[in-house]
Amino acid sequence: MSDPITIRRLIDRITSGDIRIPAFQRDFVWEPEQVAFLLDSIYKGFPIGTVILWKTDTRLKTEKRLGLFELPEPQKDYPVNYVLDGQQRLTSLFRKNNGTRSCLLPPLLAQRGLSFCLS
Repeated sequence: MSDPITIRRLIDRITSGDIRIPAFQRDFVWEPEQVAFLLDSIYKGFPIGTVILWKTDTRLKTEKRLGLFELPEPQKDYPVNYVLDGQQRLTSLFRKNNGTRSCLLPPLLAQRGLSFCLS
């Protein structure tokens, strides 16, 4: 079992190209309500599941974007991590954070006066 990692660190690793989406993963399909439930679980301190990454020195011939985000090239001679499980959650968090903003305000939760800061 690996050590827990912060959401901010996951987003940083996606932005750097370290975490990648293999072509065999399905497209992003979550509805906004599912994303809101994920953020609500984070807010309440509930576990949000695991992310399973496959660390390899060999790049796959075909990869996908992370939602609409074109992943940058990873560092040369550095292993990459392909998402095997957790792609919907990672894409949701990345899209809501947009890789740059630190606070999230999903529409369903804005009605309750809630926002999320991922630091």
